[in-house]
Amino acid sequence: IKADYGSEVKTIGGKEVIIPPGGKIVIVNKEETVIAKDERVAEINGKEKIIKKSDKVRNIDGVDMVVPVGHEIIDLGGEAVVMKKDEAKEAKQRFVINATGDGKAFSTKVVEVNPDSVDGAKKIYAKDGITIETLAKDKPIRLNEVNFSTSSNILNGKSMDILDELVTFLKLKPSMIIEIHGHTDNRGDDLKNLDLSKRRAKSVMDFLVYNGIDSKRLSSKGFGPNKPKASNKTEKGRAFNRRVEFVIKTY
Repeated sequence: IKADYGSEVKTIGGKEVIIPPGGKIVIVNKEETVIAKDERVAEINGKEKIIKKSDKVRNIDGVDMVVPVGHEIIDLGGEAVVMKKDEAKEAKQRFVINATGDGKAFSTKVVEVNPDSVDGAKKIYAKDGITIETLAKDKPIRLNEVNFSTSSNILNGKSMDILDELVTFLKLKPSMIIEIHGHTDNRGDDLKNLDLSKRRAKSVMDFLVYNGIDSKRLSSKGFGPNKPKASNKTEKGRAFNRRVEFVIKTY
């Protein structure tokens, strides 16, 4: 039997197995097995599965999806699909800059860098400044760049990376209760837009719950096109009106 230097040989179920350096024996679905040092056990759709430590587990409409490094979840015709970033035209490396502070709310900016353009260290700057709102009850706070494909409520990879930061923010403020608000522009049928805004807000709320935020701290509402913040007569205005916000109810 070939094994790396530093490996151990142990017995599982009457058979000898090799445990590589840094590896260990774990219980997976009530059976002993060996995992490597770069692996972990995660519950995927109700069953334990061995995945890489660097893999992300995302939940889309109640279905767990494993997203390896270099891959992205995209909305493909209304279906969530895991795809290599270069195939999804998402080859750039993404950084989420998070800003908060004492008495301040939460805000983010996404910076994307082409890895081929970096030779050594590189400072990362947001293209535009980050506005941080003061904490205030019932004041809407925009979730920058949490966007959806047309007529879809499926969260994409960029949106989920941003929401990861919101999860961290909420875990640092365990008494905070928030409400997620969804908004659309005025194109199309008002009732359909209202339903879409509700589904989008719920998708954000479901993501937060799946990632460890108590559902008792969260609620969601959709307003369709009924609360615009800019004119719907221009594309720029319509884009600004298509948004997801959260409102602090208790902090």
